[in-house]
Amino acid sequence: MKVALTLDRFDPGRGGLEHWAWQWTTWLLDRGHQVHVVAAEASDVAGRAGLTVQAIGGPTGGDGTRHAFAERMAEHLSRVEADVVHDLGVGWQCDILQP
Repeated sequence: MKVALTLDRFDPGRGGLEHWAWQWTTWLLDRGHQVHVVAAEASDVAGRAGLTVQAIGGPTGGDGTRHAFAERMAEHLSRVEADVVHDLGVGWQCDILQP
């Protein structure tokens, strides 16, 4: 299954939500899923087969609003073509919302 995970920042070393997102991503990868992490900012976590991490720029891009960021996120997700989109509170296009 192709899963997209969306959040503000993806950096496993920071702790909190970001570390939880890394653990969730690792769990999915270990079970054979393809994972696309789409975030405003992301650290380099190269080396995991099946993992794609894409930074699309800060949440205040465009007209400087969260609305503009959610719109950019939705546009990007349409190109990813994931089977499931798990949103951690940054957009409006998702199958699972976990704010």
